[in-house]
Amino acid sequence: LWGNTLGHELFHKWLGGGSAMIRFKDRPTSQWFSEGFTEYYANVMLVRTGLIDEEMFTKKAEKHLGMYMFYNWSRAFEASVKDSGKRKSFNRPGVYSGGWSVAFCLDVLIREKTENQRSLDDFMRKLYEEFGKTGKAYEFEDLVRIASETAGEDMSGFFSNYVAGKKRLPIAECLQKAGFEAGLKHYAGEVYLWTNENASIKEKQIYKGILQGN
Repeated sequence: LWGNTLGHELFHKWLGGGSAMIRFKDRPTSQWFSEGFTEYYANVMLVRTGLIDEEMFTKKAEKHLGMYMFYNWSRAFEASVKDSGKRKSFNRPGVYSGGWSVAFCLDVLIREKTENQRSLDDFMRKLYEEFGKTGKAYEFEDLVRIASETAGEDMSGFFSNYVAGKKRLPIAECLQKAGFEAGLKHYAGEVYLWTNENASIKEKQIYKGILQGN
């Protein structure tokens, strides 16, 4: 628990607001990215460095995906993932777990579309080159553009549907592409994951890439 918190807060020196290297232009509509992607990388880096094992990472994934699915389903939460930061405390599942889920699916889709030659790591590097090194603040449209450049394909539909819009992320599809099988209950916020023993070579490579940074 403390290791993840430490990793999360340290990552904010790179991604966030204020003195962070990669800064947002509009805080309320960027919280899903600055908090959710930071949490995703805190989790990923813990498993990549061996501080947690794959089983613990899977538990973290179950928690975040489950909270996002309930957030997306429940009428108590009316804001999209993009707008969740306008009431950050109330919409916390949308900010943190929603942003985490977007990061996970985007990571998987970039890897899938580029035959595992590029990933969310490359997306973040591009952001750093364009905004971290220059001190410019990014906008939502910049995230869409750089994601499309990284994936080698127009990703505007992904962002308009699942981030700016209320359409539910294709969680089951993303998990399958990453070598997982899953039991999902969106109305209960329950997600159960296990490794698909019959996963294709490509799916296994995506799974390995996320956990090992390849």
